[in-house]
Amino acid sequence: MWLGMLTPVSTLLCRVKRRLPVAVVDLYGTFDDSSAVSGVISLRERLADQPMALVLDVTHLSMAGDSAPLALLKLADDAAAWPGARLALCGAGPGMRALLEDARTRRQRYGATRASGDQRPLGEPRPLGEQRSVGEQRPIGEQRSAAEGTAGERAVGERAVGEQRMPVDRTTPVDRGGLPNRGAIGEQRPMGEQRPIGEQRTAADRDGERLVVGGGAGIDLFDRVEDAVRVALRAPVPPRHSVRLPPDRHAPEQARLTVDRSCAEWGVSRLSQLAQVIVSELVTNAVVHARTPMELTVRLVGKVLHLAVRDGDPRSLVDPGGGVDADGHGYGRGLLIVDSMSDGWGCAPTGEGKVVWARLAVPA
Repeated sequence: MWLGMLTPVSTLLCRVKRRLPVAVVDLYGTFDDSSAVSGVISLRERLADQPMALVLDVTHLSMAGDSAPLALLKLADDAAAWPGARLALCGAGPGMRALLEDARTRRQRYGATRASGDQRPLGEPRPLGEQRSVGEQRPIGEQRSAAEGTAGERAVGERAVGEQRMPVDRTTPVDRGGLPNRGAIGEQRPMGEQRPIGEQRTAADRDGERLVVGGGAGIDLFDRVEDAVRVALRAPVPPRHSVRLPPDRHAPEQARLTVDRSCAEWGVSRLSQLAQVIVSELVTNAVVHARTPMELTVRLVGKVLHLAVRDGDPRSLVDPGGGVDADGHGYGRGLLIVDSMSDGWGCAPTGEGKVVWARLAVPA
């Protein structure tokens, strides 16, 4: 077990106790409106390692304010989108649970802004025939309409060049390898309700509770860290290969070789050629624009191949389609290839850089 240093984060202390395959972080102090941003940035660093689940021990943490619980719920949504990890809280007291429940209620009541001008409540279906606006992200779990088609129905490059589709706009059903839903096993205990003295703990209690937030991913609640880790590890640990790459002209070739070997080893050689094209564009983008050393990680999560390039440049990506910079050089067109050929892609910020990722579903 790897023990990290105590890292001060505003009024928080984050102690990393475990990184992979399940990340475990102890939180101390106060998670409030003043520390939520820096705290979430620190937690995104752990998600950048691409764990199966992110388990937070909040036994010694207090929560206050309106923004803090909403920040955790948003982090859970982002973690589910990439790297496909569940977020679990362990040791949350009645006060923290009440704040999370209040945040859940507010999100359901007022909805989440998906795009400029779209004020539909979270979870409300889109009217038949209504078009998704440019740059609007598809909520996790929302099904693609027949008019939009599915990734499997589109031929490679079928989307017209220049069509704007932002990161994470498309989602493919992914075996996230995270914490399974509690489902209907046993009766859910209301948020904040204490177990009466002498009442026996059920198997469902030991498997945790799930705080579902509208159409979002939700947060899993456990009494003990050991239970959260045990439940997360019920799923097979996804195979992965990682390689450090310098920002030079040889990096794309090294990335293609890594992807080709990974696909052959995992029995998904049919994806190799397409995955090599995509990873070449991701790495080239990092070489040209980030200009920092990078790390390529290839994972097979269930029936989905994940490609991720982590660099040290915190600047976000430009929209697919690109443009021309002040020196007259074109940029962003490689993302059109990623957008057209992948089953989903996006950009996840970290504390000191970002991760650009893409995924491909294994053909049936």
